[in-house]
Amino acid sequence: MEISGVLKNGSVIRLLEQAQEEEQTGVLLIKGEHGMGEVHLEEGWIYAADAPGVRERLGHRLVQEGALRMVELYEVLRSRPEGAPTLLGEALAARGLLPPERVERVVEDQIREAVLRLAVWEQGRFAFKRAPAGDAHRTRLRPRALFREERPRIEALRGQGGAAVLERIQEDKAPWVQAWLRGKIDRVLARAKHFEPRVRIVLVEGDPKWRLMVQDELSRQDFQVKGVSSPDKAQAEIERLVDKGYSPVVVTDIDFPRQQKGTKLAGLAFMEALHRRHPRLPMVVSTAYPISNLRRKILFLGGIFCLVKPDLSILSARNVEQVFQAFVKELVFCLDFAIHQYYQDYFHERGKIVQNELIEDLYNTAGELVHLGDQAVEAADHLRRIHEVSRLLAAEGDVDRAVEAVLEEAARHYDHVALFTWNRKYLNGFAGRSRLRADFGDRVQGISADYARIPFLASLREAPTLYQGPPPDEPAHREFLSLVTGAVPAWHLLYPVTVLGRVVGLWYADRGAACDRDPYAEVLVTLANMVTLAVKMQVEEDATA
Repeated sequence: MEISGVLKNGSVIRLLEQAQEEEQTGVLLIKGEHGMGEVHLEEGWIYAADAPGVRERLGHRLVQEGALRMVELYEVLRSRPEGAPTLLGEALAARGLLPPERVERVVEDQIREAVLRLAVWEQGRFAFKRAPAGDAHRTRLRPRALFREERPRIEALRGQGGAAVLERIQEDKAPWVQAWLRGKIDRVLARAKHFEPRVRIVLVEGDPKWRLMVQDELSRQDFQVKGVSSPDKAQAEIERLVDKGYSPVVVTDIDFPRQQKGTKLAGLAFMEALHRRHPRLPMVVSTAYPISNLRRKILFLGGIFCLVKPDLSILSARNVEQVFQAFVKELVFCLDFAIHQYYQDYFHERGKIVQNELIEDLYNTAGELVHLGDQAVEAADHLRRIHEVSRLLAAEGDVDRAVEAVLEEAARHYDHVALFTWNRKYLNGFAGRSRLRADFGDRVQGISADYARIPFLASLREAPTLYQGPPPDEPAHREFLSLVTGAVPAWHLLYPVTVLGRVVGLWYADRGAACDRDPYAEVLVTLANMVTLAVKMQVEEDATA
């Protein structure tokens, strides 16, 4: 069962809050001036949403935020069987690439942004399609609480126009491109079909006999007709149909003697008010009143045809049926023309929706390609650095220069980079041009801390392992970091390495902005291990000598 209607200011908010109260399950489709959107509900909870401008796929957003590399995303997508029901977030969590909490947060942000953009749409149509409850969803939002929390955001979004789109889409003869386009178009058209015009004829006629005759004849020809006896009733019926998402076509007389006010015909006043409120609504005038001197006025008020209604009382019994059928035939032609206008607008809007959806997908794909290209360039640069360090170590045996190259590489990605060693009791910064050399000079060279007082550093000393993330909330550790950087960083990376079981070097780095996972850490660890191995070999040579 479906419910549909016309959007008004605040309609989306009211519809979703009502769905929450009634614990509805289904999908709310919305068509507005900026395109199409949809909100999926399960027992009144929002678990998915889509809006123009907020259609970045989950993987794309994770790559943009730096939480995932494009290569990792590609590997996960490629390894999933065709048509597999496993969600991307679940696959990422299963591979250990991303914690489930991170995936849920990104999905929630995407849903929240889409719903808020739809909430400020003021014009358009909606259709709610009920559906049975499916699988439980991890990420769900309550509409009323969402709108209460995001009230300032909603106000900020009001009045913002839709994003501009390209003039056309270039054709591509590649089979996979054509298949993608066909599939995308089919999905968009399936959604747009919910907004296909549902035409209703409103017959405004004061003569009950004539009204019933015309209504019965039009019904036999598959028109949906509602007959009313006065302009006031017609106005109420038209507003009811519009609110429910129908597309009315009005067939009206202009002479209603009992409703006549002064010298102005009631039908003309009705047309004038209706045209002012619904300027695109087609109207056909059918009247026995002399219309030759009123034709221009009727057309000015929105009438598209003026038909002369025959006076059956002056016709013989043999001619009544013939004249009536001729009038109905002419009226049907006028109605078909008026309905064609509705469908012409519908197909035009549908074409714009398809174009917008396709272009938006192309924009997203272009963004993914740009990120992939940037990562490919960066990966090539990392490989060049690794090759350079390998050459310095293997071919030239220059450990000091190799360490400098590693520090220079790390400094391109982090705010601070330094090397430390653990002695039996103290953690010291390296000084001078020793085999392991520290960056930013005197500050690090003068560092000496009792690591036994710092549980976090002591635990790394006992079980060396890579750590990346926000600094632990330990006052002593934060005091140590303030000595190194002058301010406690929001994020840092610690990588201890053991040399001959006696000396442990700590690679330290920090960033101004916090993040859950840094893909560059793998490159830094590779370089660190190469230098550590070289230092170990050099120490062994020195001991032998």
